[in-house]
Amino acid sequence: MKSLLESYKIECKKILSPYGFKNCGVNHLRLINDVVQYIGLQILSGKRYCRIYFGIRPLCCIKSEVHPKFANGDYDLRMFEGYKKAWEYDKKSQESINNCVENIIWYIKTYLLEVFKRGIDCKSGYHEIYNFEQTSYDLAKKLYLEQGKKWEDARYIKNGIYMNDYRKFCMALKIGDYDLSLEYLTTIYNHMLTNGTSEKNILLYKQKIDHITNRNMDFINNFINTNEKEALIVLAKFV
Repeated sequence: MKSLLESYKIECKKILSPYGFKNCGVNHLRLINDVVQYIGLQILSGKRYCRIYFGIRPLCCIKSEVHPKFANGDYDLRMFEGYKKAWEYDKKSQESINNCVENIIWYIKTYLLEVFKRGIDCKSGYHEIYNFEQTSYDLAKKLYLEQGKKWEDARYIKNGIYMNDYRKFCMALKIGDYDLSLEYLTTIYNHMLTNGTSEKNILLYKQKIDHITNRNMDFINNFINTNEKEALIVLAKFV
């Protein structure tokens, strides 16, 4: 009997490898232009549930953000339909495993592939992520209210978009939208002031804000170029 992970990897390879995705453990990733696209599987406790996550990350993030080992956050695949919940399966039943994988592959083909086809660099990738966040937010809110529950936005949400997000800050910086990048970076900075971040790191982020506010292009270009070079070194063995 094939395990969920084995079955998932076999089926993912069939549909993702033609687009240049490489398998790395539980992740499949593709380096294209100045972003990394990835999708991965997480087996949850008890091995009765799993979640599928995906993302588009800019190479100009710090190198740990693009390392396959750390690509386990960002977005749940089921959020395309407004749900943030795991898939359930019976690990002792091949039929249950096959049905679970079949449903996951349906989501990938129906929703995710088109996002990956369109989001091929920081500019288009940011657009795809922004639209996904806004759409999934609206769907989740609608479903929640339909159940008669009171909806309250999570912290740092603005018009359905999560603003305390270093990856989107980097994307905005790379595409030259400095006002937008500052909006993300200022949110990150304000969060750091309240979560016990060291004074040294707070000062570094304040300096980043000042550099971008003053349009210090030497700093901005060095930040982007250095991080992209380091990211490519990290990714070389995987892609």
